[in-house]
This record gives sequence, C-alpha cells and structure tokens, in this order.
Amino acid sequence: MAYRSRIVETVQYGKLPEYLAAIKELKGLAEKAGRVTPRVMTPVAGPCNQVILEFEFSDLAAFDDQIGNFWSDPAALRVWRSKADATVQGASYSELL
Repeated sequence: MAYRSRIVETVQYGKLPEYLAAIKELKGLAEKAGRVTPRVMTPVAGPCNQVILEFEFSDLAAFDDQIGNFWSDPAALRVWRSKADATVQGASYSELL
C-alpha cells in the first residue's frame, strides 16, 4: 500500500518567493541525501496563499526512515526553520493518507 504525506502551509502575502527558495534548497538537500522530494502545489480553489508539499512513500517503514533521516540532517533543519518567517504561524498542518 502506498502512502502520501502532505504538509499544508499558509504563506504570508509577499513572501512566496522567499518560501519557494527555501523549498528549492530543501529539495536539493533531499536529493543529495537520497530522500524523497515533494511535489509543490497550490490549491485551485479554497484558502489563498496555501502551499502543499506532497511526498509519496511505498509503505510506513519508508515514511519512518525518511522522516528520521530528515530530522537528523542539520542542514535540512536549518533551511526548514528559515522558512518560518514566511509562513503564518499556527496555520500549518500535516496529513498522512
């Protein structure tokens, strides 16, 4: 069974370029580390300024391995935290489908 993990974030008006630059850097770090890279999407309808990062995993073990690898990567964590200034605090959430 395949799984999708989504992170949905609301980006502050005017800060989308800054946010997307951080995501581009994160994707590069993920590729170098052999991690899954996300699809970056925005909703066609619904809340404005949302960005959806969607990852696909073959099973829950792969999801767990990838998450552990990410949280132990200091460079990825630095970039992940750097985008906080571009997001609306408290408006982000994750899903595992």
